[in-house]
Amino acid sequence: MDLDFTFLDQEVFEGLSHKGIRKILSKKVNEIGELFEEVARKRNLDFKCDKGNRKYVELGGSNKFVTFKLWYPSIAELVTFIKIQINFLEKIVFPVKKVRLKSICPDSRELSFLFPEYYNEYRASIPFKVYDVREILCEKLELLRRETS
Repeated sequence: MDLDFTFLDQEVFEGLSHKGIRKILSKKVNEIGELFEEVARKRNLDFKCDKGNRKYVELGGSNKFVTFKLWYPSIAELVTFIKIQINFLEKIVFPVKKVRLKSICPDSRELSFLFPEYYNEYRASIPFKVYDVREILCEKLELLRRETS
């Protein structure tokens, strides 16, 4: 599974030196990593917010983005991971949209019975901010332009 996010509060970086930006990014990576450690504990995933261990945390683009990897045994009994990448420095042209993400978990008494501790949580829709589809199109076109030149 691959999840990509953009850090929306770009204003915090305005007017800062490269060193100042790196300091803020380091702090943000630690804060977000601590949240993922908590999720990993609750869901029995293998994750540590250790910036020196590329198994769990990878910094890229002069620390402008971070990739977190939360490991778990798959149904096929292979060890695999959920990859969560956060881009901290990205210019967004179009306004983000506020939507409600719908669950893919079906309404099911059987699932409710089998997984009482998780069922209601997984059935809930959640508020979320998403890219405008034009932003995604522009990003893909820019990627194609770079690849063909």
